[in-house]
Amino acid sequence: MSLLKKVLSTTLAVLVASVFLFSFPALTSAAHASEIHAYTQESSGQQFEIGPDSLITVSLERNPSTGYHWKDVPFKPFGRSNIVVSVFPELGSEYFPSQPVMPGSGGVEVFAYGVESMGLGVIQLELISPSGAVADTVEIGLMVVNQ
Repeated sequence: MSLLKKVLSTTLAVLVASVFLFSFPALTSAAHASEIHAYTQESSGQQFEIGPDSLITVSLERNPSTGYHWKDVPFKPFGRSNIVVSVFPELGSEYFPSQPVMPGSGGVEVFAYGVESMGLGVIQLELISPSGAVADTVEIGLMVVNQ
C-alpha cells in the first residue's frame, strides 16, 4: 500500500472516530478517557502499547449491500492477564455510509472499546459472509501499561 493511501486511510479513521465519539449525547461517559486510539484494518496483526482508561476505535470498511458484516468476537485475555476490555454499552458500533450515499456504495463501521485495567489481550473482529463463513479477521494486540 502506498504511503499516501496509508495516510489517507489513517486520517479517515481518525475523522470518522471523532465524528462517532462526539456526535452522540450518550457518549458523555467516554469523556473520562485519558487517551483515544484510532485503529484500522491495516492495524491487524500488530501490538500497541496504551494506557489504562483509554478509548479505542476500530474503523473497518463495509458494504452492507454485499451481505457481509463485521462481528465483534469476545475479548481474549492472554494467560493470567486480568485486563478488561469491554464495548461501551452506549457505544457499541456504528455504520457511516460513504458520501454521497448511492445504491451499492460502502462505508465505514466503527467499533468502540474502553480499557479499564492493565494487562495483555487482543481485540478480534470477523468479517462474516452471507453463508456465515468467516471471510476475514482483524486482530489488534493490546499491551495496557501505566505510562
